[in-house]
Formats: sequence, C-alpha cells, structure tokens
Amino acid sequence: MSSYSELKAAIRAEGLLEKQPWYYARTMLALFGLLSISLGALFMLPGFPLQLINAALLAFVFAQLGLLGHDAGHDQVFASRRWNTFLGRLCGNLLLGMGLDWWREHHNAHHARPNQEGRDPDADLGVLALSPEQAARRYGFGGWCSRHQLLLTPLFASLQVFELHRYTVGFLLRRRSRSRYVEGFLVASHFVLYLGLLSMALGVPRGLLFAIVPTVVSGWYLNVIFGTNHTAMPLLSQSQRMGFVEQQVTTSRNVRVPGFLAFLFGGLDLQIEHHLFPTMPRNQMRRAQAATKTFCAQHGLAYRESGFAETYLEIFTHMWRVSRLVGTG
Repeated sequence: MSSYSELKAAIRAEGLLEKQPWYYARTMLALFGLLSISLGALFMLPGFPLQLINAALLAFVFAQLGLLGHDAGHDQVFASRRWNTFLGRLCGNLLLGMGLDWWREHHNAHHARPNQEGRDPDADLGVLALSPEQAARRYGFGGWCSRHQLLLTPLFASLQVFELHRYTVGFLLRRRSRSRYVEGFLVASHFVLYLGLLSMALGVPRGLLFAIVPTVVSGWYLNVIFGTNHTAMPLLSQSQRMGFVEQQVTTSRNVRVPGFLAFLFGGLDLQIEHHLFPTMPRNQMRRAQAATKTFCAQHGLAYRESGFAETYLEIFTHMWRVSRLVGTG
C-alpha cells in the first residue's frame, strides 16, 4: 500500500519516531530501583511468607524488564543499534536469562507475517488450537490439550518463562556465531548469580522455592498482556497473501486501558500502532493513534479496539468454541 509511506512520513514529521531518552531513563531508573529493593529485601524481610510477597514484586519487575528488553530489541530506546543490543542483553540475557538474539529472530518473524501459519512462529502452538482449521488437525496429546485449552491455559502460562529459557539454551547450542559466546556467558551468569543470591539469603530449599514464584507469576502476567494482541483475530493459512499494512492491521487488536494503567502493558495495548511502527518509542504510540485510525478508515481497514473485559470475553468465547471442534477433521 503505497500511501503507507505517506502515513509514516507524516508520523515522522510529527517527531513520533524520535527517541525518548528521558522517558526511558526514568523507566530504567524505576525498574533498576525496584529490582535493587526486591533483592535487598531478600536479606532484610523477616519470615518466608513476606518473602513470597517480595517474590510477587520481583515477578512484576522481571516482566517489566522483559518489556524494556522488547523495546530495545526493536531499537526503540537508543538511536544506536549497538546500545539497544547492550540494553537488550543486559535486561534479557543477564537479568532474565533469555537470549536477545533468539528473541530477535523469533519476534522479527512474527512481525513480518503476524498470525500466519508456517510464517509466524506464534501462530501454531501445538498444544492449543487457535482456529477451527487447527482444531480439526489436533489429535493425540495435542488434541487432548486443545480440547481442554481453557482449563490448561493458566498452566501453560505458568510454564512460559521456563520455555523461554529452554528456547534460549537450544538456540545458543545450535547457533554458530561470535555473539553466542557473549550471550551464553551472560545467561550462565544470570543463573549462577541469581540462584547463588537466593541460596545465600534464604538457603537452598527456600531459595529454589522462591525462584519458582517470580517465574510462574511473571509468566501469567506476560500471558495476560500477549494474549490480547492477536488471539481470536484472523488466522491466515500459509498460502494466503495480504499486503504489509493490511496484514498488520487485520490480525492485530488494541486494548483500551486507563492511562494510569497503560504502563502495565508496556505499550503493547496499542498493538496496531506497534506493528505499523515497530521502532516507535512506546510513549509516542498513543499520539500516533488518531492518524492511524484515520488512515485505516480511508483505506477500508478494520481497526479493532476493545476494552480489556470485552477482549477477554471474546478470547474465552473463541477458544471455547474452537476447543469443541478438536479432532473433527
């Protein structure tokens, strides 16, 4: 769609693609401050029940660091790709134990062809059926999981961060590049330092128990955010063809949230704007919304936006209906 370049030029002319150093400096200061408080509390809070509250705080911090790493991976934070890579590896590899290079490869494939089977790695999850066509192809263990997907989704969400660790390790073992040694060292350092700190502060048994809580809770938190982006939106077959703009808009959904809660989503509540302008700093996306809506209306593109409760009602209804079709092909 040739006029997309005109929209992007207008967005750029308004300064919405310019980097936001002060915004991200405040964000980093707040997150690293909360991280320091949580880690310090490991040695100061009396009683393990209070430490579990601290673990919930750490889950929030970990998820927000993941969202900051997401922005760095999209080159939203700094003008220099080198500095974005540095921040992405700091947040991802060292602080979270998740590989930036793996994430960039995986996530860039998603952005290139969102919600398209065989092209978007997030469009076919194996144990979930996202469309009637997928449901008809599910048998065996995958079929059983898909048939009970509404009940099993919280379990799968709790395992999400563990899966990200597994994908990272597998990617680093397969990858043949100079950066894999840097990333591998940082990931190994994460587990040694994090588990070592927990063991020093709480002892080995309680330290391991503590480690599970932020991992599970941050998985739930991130799943709530990511689940609203493309689930129950059109899922394309591998052979279907759409133009860039049409596919980005048609397969994405925005979620209306109060301004004071928008930080919880890390900008991903504005999924359409994020997909059209992936390098745009998150605090600029709301300013781009009016121009994007006008553009979509002019070109007959369905701009999907709904409230949080409405979105999840739609998702639950869709996933339940699809689950009833498992194995009917």
